[in-house]
Parts: sequence; structure tokens; C-alpha cells
Amino acid sequence: MAADPDFSLALEEARRSFDALADELPALRNRAAQLLGVSGLAASFLGGLVRVPSGQPIGAWGWAAVIAFVVTVGLCLRLLLPVWLHRGPTPSRLVAWAEEGDSLAEMQRNLALHMQKKYAENRITLDRLSRRYSVAVIGLVVEVAAFVVDVWS
Repeated sequence: MAADPDFSLALEEARRSFDALADELPALRNRAAQLLGVSGLAASFLGGLVRVPSGQPIGAWGWAAVIAFVVTVGLCLRLLLPVWLHRGPTPSRLVAWAEEGDSLAEMQRNLALHMQKKYAENRITLDRLSRRYSVAVIGLVVEVAAFVVDVWS
């Protein structure tokens, strides 16, 4: 009788990857909150420079800066909203596997494959949020550049 294959290494790697991915969301949210603060600071400071001395209506560059600010704020706020990420299987699922007669090796294999599938689904969600963050950073750059051009003109 051959011994069951050992899937403990696969399970350990799946857990490590899954946990590392779960740590990315709070880090992304922290960066979004910081970006939101910087964007607001830039809008208030540079927008004040544009409006105070001239007292004239907002020009094209000023409107571009305002639109970039609104886009940045919107994207950052979206990143701060709750996001549902897949978790590992519930203990009841593990109990069901055991009651179905799965050996420890089969349960480790099933758990590793389940975690890999959920990792892939979570990766898609986090990649989408990361792209939104990147666009928000570009929005901040456009905002600051437009305000600077407006101040100089």
C-alpha cells in the first residue's frame, strides 16, 4: 500500500500567498487616504494662490485642476469603501471533507487548490483597485500641474 502524497508544502505556500495578498488591501487603502490628503492640500494651497491675487473667474487650467481633483477624490473614496475578498473555506467545509472520507493528504490538497482559486479571484480585485489608485496618482499630478500653469499664467 503506497503512502498518501504529502501536500503540506503546497498548503503552506498557498497560505503564505493568500496571507500576503490579504495584507495588500490595507496598504493600498492607507496610500489612498494619504493621496486624498495630499490632493486636498494641493487644491487648497495652489487653488488659493490662483484665486486670491487675481479675483478673476476660474480659467481653463483652473477647471482642469478642479476636474482632476474631483477625479482623484472620487477614486480615493472608492478605494476606501469596503471591498469583499474571498476567505479560506469555513471549518464546516473542512469537517464535511473529513466526513466524506477524505484523508489528511486529500484535505491538504483540496485546501491548497481552494486557496489558490480564491487567491486568483482576490488578485483580480486587488489589481483593479491598484489600477484605480494609479489613475488617482495621475489625477494628482494633473491637478498640481494645472494649478501651477494657472498660477504662472
